[in-house]
Amino acid sequence: MNQRLLRLLPARLHDLLVELDGHRHITRSINSAKARGDQDALAVFHTGTLAAALTRKGMFRRGDEVLAYAQLVLAKDGTMHRYNALFTSDTNKGDLMAYPRFTLEPRWIDVDVTGWELTGETEAGDHVAECHELFHADDDNADIEAAMGWAEDIIGTRQDWLHVRERGFDRWEAGTRS
Repeated sequence: MNQRLLRLLPARLHDLLVELDGHRHITRSINSAKARGDQDALAVFHTGTLAAALTRKGMFRRGDEVLAYAQLVLAKDGTMHRYNALFTSDTNKGDLMAYPRFTLEPRWIDVDVTGWELTGETEAGDHVAECHELFHADDDNADIEAAMGWAEDIIGTRQDWLHVRERGFDRWEAGTRS
């Protein structure tokens, strides 16, 4: 046998195993979404792990399915959270990562009006997007507490809020979706 072929064989075999493992995790996430009743995943995904990893036709078909799913999710939800949750996984466990269900942020809600914006998704899958002027412009802590109370009234249940400061901006996140 050709010496060059023998040297390339382990690298090709390794690449094949990595490709199979990646598609196995994607298929596991897709099957999990289907089991949770994600109708878009049920309608779009049909290509199996072996076809996607081993055949050119399967690879292109899986790519088309991922694109179609992204377009459906964006059209229905108005966000890519469900898509991101499906394709962002812990590859060691294959479990979907949790994303905050609700986000509460101080924002400009009009040209000269600051306030709060609540965005998120209910358990039923309904999108929430609400704004409110500041509650206590002279007291930050009271304003934050009042905004959380207002958000919980809209959500309908008490939430455990996590403060996140990123690039100098504050937000509060509550609930998880996976």
